[in-house]
Amino acid sequence: MNRFDKAAAGWDAKERRVKLARDIADAVMKKVSIDRNMSVLDVGTGTGLILLSFYGKAGRLTGADSSLGMLDTLKEKAESAQIDIETLIFDAASDQLPVENYDLITSGMMLHHLEDVRIFFRKAHAALKKGGHFCAADLETEDGSFHDSSEGVRHYGFDKEFIRSAAEECGFINVSVEAVTSVAKERDGKVRLFPVFLLSAEK
Repeated sequence: MNRFDKAAAGWDAKERRVKLARDIADAVMKKVSIDRNMSVLDVGTGTGLILLSFYGKAGRLTGADSSLGMLDTLKEKAESAQIDIETLIFDAASDQLPVENYDLITSGMMLHHLEDVRIFFRKAHAALKKGGHFCAADLETEDGSFHDSSEGVRHYGFDKEFIRSAAEECGFINVSVEAVTSVAKERDGKVRLFPVFLLSAEK
């Protein structure tokens, strides 16, 4: 059992996580016109805080994660709210996604856990239908103080220009990378704001 499996049951208890997911979902919906004909995949979905924001707006909703604990919590939430979703066990580094199967792929705060984001970008590009959208949010470059533990953290945020060029290198077009929100955390007795960007691109 990994740390995300252990944390799943209480994941939504932190208001800053709920707020961040809401901010990311709102930013995605400002970039993409979502309708009931769309199939949406949220990768690194966790407890589905971003994915469930699209309920009633999109058609098919799928949450993908490498943590069984997170997916079990998501399924419990969806069943309780009588929301029809699909779940998928997916390791972004080693697993593949169905080809040309989704209209929108989203991801929130997952990229910094990947050794090479380009591997995931290529898989996301292949999994999108022609004209589909890819939206991924993560931290801008920080000094390593965002996380309480560095376990599983591969990057201390990202330079926005690096993310832009990596997406273009993997075949995406109409790429934009913009700051959309921030996360407030107390560090050394002071509240620090950690900026979060949204990568928005098309296939």
